[in-house]
Amino acid sequence: MSVRNVNHRQAQQTESDAEREARRQAEIARRAEYERHRSYRLVDADQHYYEPDDCFTRHLESKYADEAIVVRRDQADGLGRLYRAGKRLRHISGPLGERTSPPGALREYFKSHGEVRPDAGGVRAQDHPEYMNDRNARLKVLDEHDLEAILLLPTLGVLVESECCAYKDIDPKVWYALMRSFNRWVEDDWGYGADGRIFASPLVSLYDPELAVVEVERLIAAGAKSAILRAGPAFGRSPADPVFDPFWARAQEANLVIAFHLGDFGYQDTFAREWGYGRSHYPAALASGFEAITCAGDRAMSDTIVALIFGDLFGRFPNLKCMIIELGSVWLPPLLEKMDMIWGRGVRDKVKISEPPSEVYKQHFWISPYYEDPWREIIECVGVDRVVYGSDWPHPEGLPEPLDVLEEIGIVTPDELKLIVRDNTASLLGI
Repeated sequence: MSVRNVNHRQAQQTESDAEREARRQAEIARRAEYERHRSYRLVDADQHYYEPDDCFTRHLESKYADEAIVVRRDQADGLGRLYRAGKRLRHISGPLGERTSPPGALREYFKSHGEVRPDAGGVRAQDHPEYMNDRNARLKVLDEHDLEAILLLPTLGVLVESECCAYKDIDPKVWYALMRSFNRWVEDDWGYGADGRIFASPLVSLYDPELAVVEVERLIAAGAKSAILRAGPAFGRSPADPVFDPFWARAQEANLVIAFHLGDFGYQDTFAREWGYGRSHYPAALASGFEAITCAGDRAMSDTIVALIFGDLFGRFPNLKCMIIELGSVWLPPLLEKMDMIWGRGVRDKVKISEPPSEVYKQHFWISPYYEDPWREIIECVGVDRVVYGSDWPHPEGLPEPLDVLEEIGIVTPDELKLIVRDNTASLLGI
């Protein structure tokens, strides 16, 4: 669980019941006004599936069977538990859709520390084919939600790389075989947007510079429009290290959008250990307060932005496009301000970037704020053409329905609204 917009939540924590109801009525009225001007369907930049048990094994070459990421259901409770090469994974207790909550169950909690919906918990993704891997069922939901298209992202898939690779004790060929198997499952069950509606995003990794290029070339040939790269250091290197230039070159040549998404960034197994944390067996959601603040959420993303910009990645690849999804946005304005200050007083980097970091950022990044974030502040910071909308559906921390964003986005013009909830993401995906 990430640390959300604390300041905004604290401002609403003191609401009385009457004030909360008045706020909700104002949000509903604003939505009605936006609906009067809307003649288009949304393009949602953050939707998810819950993975089936065979997502990492269905296409795994037989010679890697002993190294597989598997789900075991061999205990009395019947619940799945995740293992790799016979060893249980520490950070993820089991398939995340097995015990979940309805979409939007945590909406009021994240907005104002309000109550969690009474129907939270008790949902099995397996009972909802539209959550799992039924394309036709999901397309029906898209129509019901008035969605033109979605960027479709993993749930479990973004939570295993760090644990598998953190100590460099896995053969690179094994890791890329596991990841390739997962991506081929994505291609089977969801696809990369050939229908113009469901644009699934596969995984890429910088664990090995050469094998990273092999997989990204395969994905491009398969039609991928975007790919998810784990934020944070690249296993002892900066992701802007020139050793990875062939990977970035392929992404730029193919106009492949690189997406950074909330996940396990490996900081609990590296940074936290320097402070005496990160050593016990626990699900990631049960991290300590120290780990929640320093190892999750925006911390790794902030570090990655700094590394990519000051490492002059975009000087070498001026047409790269990156998305920041489900990592919030309130941290971004102060980060850009600090980067500009450091740049302005001179730094000792081997390569000097030629313009302020905030300007480099605006040329290469698109960001999806949390629905409870101050949208106007982010729009004014980076420009409305660099803000996208993601509902996080069907996760409980997202919105019940994507169109609920019209109640959350605050005051924007009709033209700004269309850019945020449709046109910006549509352009990135080539719609």
